[in-house]
Amino acid sequence: MIAILNGTYSDIEVTKVASRLSKQTKDKLSLVYVIEIPRNVEVDREIPDLTDKAEETLNRMEALSKNMKVRPKSQIIQSRFIGGAVVSHAIEEGSQTIVIGLPPKSDYYECYQMTDSIEYVLEHAPCSVITCRPSSNRGSDRIGESI
Repeated sequence: MIAILNGTYSDIEVTKVASRLSKQTKDKLSLVYVIEIPRNVEVDREIPDLTDKAEETLNRMEALSKNMKVRPKSQIIQSRFIGGAVVSHAIEEGSQTIVIGLPPKSDYYECYQMTDSIEYVLEHAPCSVITCRPSSNRGSDRIGESI
């Protein structure tokens, strides 16, 4: 089972859902943070600010998962396109399930907007995909920055 994290508030729900399912199914849990690398940067070049954000997110969600009695492994992947990286990783790992968060509902739209990455994962994933949406009673989109 793969839980896809992105440094936003939805990571909490994604981690909780994936941890519960992992515990029930006895499936190994992998917390994955995909850093999308701009085209003007070499794909294997580390961008310290983005790597720091990814590591901080993984550390927090790993602690949450461990509190739920699940021992996940964590991984950072760098790619040009998040959707393709998620699908490729699921194939490589032989994953049965991907858990991914939806972006928060905007005030302008009455529904949740799908990103290109999420649409790609839903269309091309070789396994089940569970989407999670963040709770509407949150203080911020960024973890650790609630009001």
